[in-house]
Amino acid sequence: MSEKAVRRLQYGLFLFALVAAILKVVFHLNVVLLPLVMLLLGMASYLVNRQHALYLFFGLLPLVNALPDLCGTGYPFNYLAPALFYLSGLVLGAMIRRDRVVVPQWFLKAYLLFVLVVAISALFVFMRWSNITLPARAWLQNTPVEPFGNRVSFATIFPVISLFLYAAAPFAFHFIRFLKLDLEKVFTSMGTGFMWALVVAVVQRTVDPDILAQEWWLEKMGQGNASFSDFNGFGLFAGVLLVYFVFRLLQRWHFRSLVLALAALAGISLSGSRTAFAFVVVAFAVFLCSRNIRPRVKITAMAILLLMVGLAGGVLTRRLEQNMLQAKRLFQVENKLQALDEVTNWRITMIGYSAKMVSQFPLAGVGTGNFLFALKTLTHNQARVVDLPLNHYLLILDENGVPGLIFFLIFLAGVVPWRAGRRTGLLRPCISPCWPSCCLTPICGYRKWPSFSGW
Repeated sequence: MSEKAVRRLQYGLFLFALVAAILKVVFHLNVVLLPLVMLLLGMASYLVNRQHALYLFFGLLPLVNALPDLCGTGYPFNYLAPALFYLSGLVLGAMIRRDRVVVPQWFLKAYLLFVLVVAISALFVFMRWSNITLPARAWLQNTPVEPFGNRVSFATIFPVISLFLYAAAPFAFHFIRFLKLDLEKVFTSMGTGFMWALVVAVVQRTVDPDILAQEWWLEKMGQGNASFSDFNGFGLFAGVLLVYFVFRLLQRWHFRSLVLALAALAGISLSGSRTAFAFVVVAFAVFLCSRNIRPRVKITAMAILLLMVGLAGGVLTRRLEQNMLQAKRLFQVENKLQALDEVTNWRITMIGYSAKMVSQFPLAGVGTGNFLFALKTLTHNQARVVDLPLNHYLLILDENGVPGLIFFLIFLAGVVPWRAGRRTGLLRPCISPCWPSCCLTPICGYRKWPSFSGW
């Protein structure tokens, strides 16, 4: 495949996904203002000054994903994908300027094959739901997509947002490479925006839990989302920032990096996200093991960590204690598999459901965005847990089959920088502060969908 063909395929898939998203969000859900404002902001800013436009995008990235709360649709915030529309505006601006943003590399071909599988799968899902094999009276009507009530009007958002995510998000990485953006400035822009997101989180906690949020997140769960699509997105974003700025501090002392690292730590505490706490463990393990840091500084850092976790209202501490009690049960109960299932948030149960799906549809999968509906059909609406499998690789395997997962894994193998070991001669992953740049796409939270129990 030539470089020209790679670019055409990338832009073709992107435009197909963008048109589908506009049709669904703007015309079907009747949310007009937010997507169009995001598109115009991205396009206009790129045409004025493309480098500043990208730094502005990364600075606003922590601030735009809760804006769907202002639309009052009742849909989860991530369904309306404001950050993806913003990024799409930047891509349209680049197309107007005829900038060759896409820099073809061999692993990009594998990713485009993966996105092509996703697009074809989504198309077949729509064909199945369109009832083209049924009498004309049922064709293109809002009929059920599975036997237990969920209809096309609700279900179509899943394949659309999945395709939009996979087709648009990589352009964030393309822009970094094409415009030769300073990675430290990119993270500083995101950190600056994150500081304002922290202000929103404090307002939610002290003034009104319903500001840019679902009120029950704080009232029932004690977890705030700041200006992100949900509290998990808030915590995950904070975790990435924490790891990066801790690495920067180990390389070169800078007061700004310290402030942004502490802000990220505060965000993790306010979010109450247990997944984000794993970033804290990694960052502080690296920090404490560094020989360049004085013992006095290490002790001070640990004291600050404990203080911030304590000031978070006990949410994160309480959730971690619950996990420890569940883990303790593993040694006390006879049915250890069930206890392990509880500790892992029913991941073992979801693996079992996924295994059944893969055995039935190993090549084609159940269809892009169709996992939840296929699960309800597979279990005759008697599933013990109705949720995503909580493992993205498994989700790709379930929805897009073995070919989709293979293409995705080939792409990941190419993205990770590898270097040869000096003594062994073996290849090993080169993990550096620059490596997360390939993951700087607005994807956090977009496939974290709620249980159907709320619908």
